[in-house]
Amino acid sequence: MHCSFTAVTFASGTAAISSVMQLLRAGDHVLVSHHLYSGTWTFLTKIAARQGLVVEFIDMRQASEVAAALKPSTRIVWFESPSNPTMDLVDIAAVATIVQQHNQRVGLEHLSLEQPNMGKYITSCRIADKRNELDVEARAILVVDNTFMTGVLQRPLLLGADLVVHSCTKYINGSTDVIMGVVCTSSKNLHEKLKFIQTASGAIPSPFDCYLVQRSVRTLPLRMERHMKNGIAVAKFLESHACVRRVNHPGLPSHPQHKLSVRQSFGHSGMLSFYLREDDIEKSKTFLKSLAVVTLSSSLGSIESLAELPVTMSHAGVPAEEREASGVTAGLIRLSQYEYSRSGNPTRDCLEKCLASLEEAQFGLVFASGLAATTTVMHLLSAGDHFITMDDLYGGTNRYFRKIVARQGISVDFVDTTKLELIPPLLKNNTKLIWLETPTNPTLKVTDIAAVVKIAKDFNKDIIVVVDNTFLSPYFQRPLTLGADLVLHSCTKYLNGHTDVVMGAVCTSNNELHDRLRFLQNAIGGVPSPFDCYLVNRSLKTLALAKRQCYGHSGMITVYIKGDDINITKKFFESLKLFTLAESLGGYESLCELPSLMTHASVSAEERAKLGITDSLVRLSVGLEDTQELISDLDQALKAAVSPHLITLQ
Repeated sequence: MHCSFTAVTFASGTAAISSVMQLLRAGDHVLVSHHLYSGTWTFLTKIAARQGLVVEFIDMRQASEVAAALKPSTRIVWFESPSNPTMDLVDIAAVATIVQQHNQRVGLEHLSLEQPNMGKYITSCRIADKRNELDVEARAILVVDNTFMTGVLQRPLLLGADLVVHSCTKYINGSTDVIMGVVCTSSKNLHEKLKFIQTASGAIPSPFDCYLVQRSVRTLPLRMERHMKNGIAVAKFLESHACVRRVNHPGLPSHPQHKLSVRQSFGHSGMLSFYLREDDIEKSKTFLKSLAVVTLSSSLGSIESLAELPVTMSHAGVPAEEREASGVTAGLIRLSQYEYSRSGNPTRDCLEKCLASLEEAQFGLVFASGLAATTTVMHLLSAGDHFITMDDLYGGTNRYFRKIVARQGISVDFVDTTKLELIPPLLKNNTKLIWLETPTNPTLKVTDIAAVVKIAKDFNKDIIVVVDNTFLSPYFQRPLTLGADLVLHSCTKYLNGHTDVVMGAVCTSNNELHDRLRFLQNAIGGVPSPFDCYLVNRSLKTLALAKRQCYGHSGMITVYIKGDDINITKKFFESLKLFTLAESLGGYESLCELPSLMTHASVSAEERAKLGITDSLVRLSVGLEDTQELISDLDQALKAAVSPHLITLQ
């Protein structure tokens, strides 16, 4: 659709935005248009700034403003075109040229972008990006949020952009039943970095939502054609109405950037905004309440027509002076189309309450994956903060802490928390969090939660103690009752238990932490799909049944096969018939994996050796099959690989 080499999907449009920002390091400069969606504004001002990014807002309607504001430390230039909700445009090709020239001036290689001959309506794509692959850490990249237009009506990559961002929740899906975001690029370098961040941060969409968007894309050209036709008809009507002062629609000749719209796009969507004759909030509310066919909603881009009052809805979190400077006044009405949103829905609310009850907590919050939950918790910290974590840690968490959190100016000490005497010497004035995983993955070490809590609180009562409780679930262990502040789960595992959901959760009884996490859940956007929330709600009904068969501990076991020979271990896996090779765990099926080559492959060989994660360590997730059949399968596989008296169980 965007003539790009590749695309990377995320749990929401905001998750796509926050993931792009994780390309940067603390101290990098971000140049942003001040005509902006409020969710992006919130992330940049409330979260990115705390990560040490230097964010500057300018008026990008004049490309010369961009040239004047670029700095050697600029790493991202970001804008929407058209903007939300005022429909202002940015000359994409002009800004792209300025960014390229800037990169050349600071001595970086940046070859010119071939400009294709664009027709009024492109029905087939060809790859236009001929640039050499450049290191994103050494140049400014241009990012365009194209949510309002989709690739049917505007293709920023063909105009020189490096990345194109969409909230698929809107026009691309268009059926009010999905929350998703996507980033498209023609740069293999950027694609590889974004794929790493997608995996490491965990803000991924559900498989079912991916299916739904695939379904919807088939009708996107037809839908956008109808949106365009209806939108211009409504815009012309409103422009002629005595009660309307001004209409913002790039397709109208009266729009100050109409010629630019004709030059860089193939039409316009159903998005428009208009000012009532009087700038009176009560009259604006009366207008919205009087609508019969158009529905009041802060979302957009679906088959139903929607209206909102940005000053009290989508942009309510933006300071009044900044709203007014951008033209978002009490008389501005935005029209479009309704869906479940990332800000909440009844299915998610039900699941969060249920999980809180299981953990004996006051509050529960769910996320797109266990790593998305981890990412959100770590956003409680700021650049300059310090935290302590268990050295024997799930590989994904280990990778996230070492590869991403460290780039945000946050320092970390890895330590064996089972040895309590090692913790106090690591505590510092800037220590804000202690992260525990107990039992650990994969060696099943157990930390005394209550003892660590006492050490932390004696040093500083505000240190947050987090416990990853994925292996045991609240059926066997409830860390909040032992003094922990937050308990985290990968619901993908035991809480769901059917290998058909990817989700994470955090539970707490701390009001302040709940409020902060609720804000971050919405602002970062790593939220689960409504359908996945339904599936986990379904699964919790059988949690007790599954756990009763585990006799006080979950089904997690690790086995060392003597000899530390990778060939023997591989032979063992090849000989298994009932156990399935998989990185996951906690399903009703029995699973097995080799951590050194799978979940912990990203951990250095030296660290793996120190933690006992050798090529002979096998991790088993014992499921609900017949016990004797499971034992028989293991027995025959061990005999095929090595004599069973040579193994040691943990």
